[in-house]
Amino acid sequence: QKSKLPFKVQGGITVKELGCLLVEKEGIVAFHTPSSLIPIGFKSEWMDSATGLVYECEVQDGQDVFEDPKPAYQVSVQVGGKLRNVVTTSMVESWKSVQASQTKHGTAEEKAAAEGWDAAKLEGRFGLTAKEVRKRLEGL
Repeated sequence: QKSKLPFKVQGGITVKELGCLLVEKEGIVAFHTPSSLIPIGFKSEWMDSATGLVYECEVQDGQDVFEDPKPAYQVSVQVGGKLRNVVTTSMVESWKSVQASQTKHGTAEEKAAAEGWDAAKLEGRFGLTAKEVRKRLEGL
């Protein structure tokens, strides 16, 4: 049974694509752990209710991005009228980079919103930790 996309999960996140699991990639275990699955091609959006900004998130194959066999986490957003695009090997670091960029280049409203982000919740903004997402990923 194919999951209907997109779908919404807690925290204002919309899952656009579930992606695929790389369980057969030789020598690579970075895309799954005993407690999480990290699908390549996973796409989601998070809308900041304070600013109306929409952040697009995507998990990519780090081999294609960094020549490193780890997941690559991309966050893209229009801040201060310019597209800001961040890709790192950590969900949290991607969000921290976006936060720093928004604090530096955003409008007064965008800066204030980014300064108020709770660092403990940044990883959840991708949507991979949501119970409904984990349930659907286990069915891939």
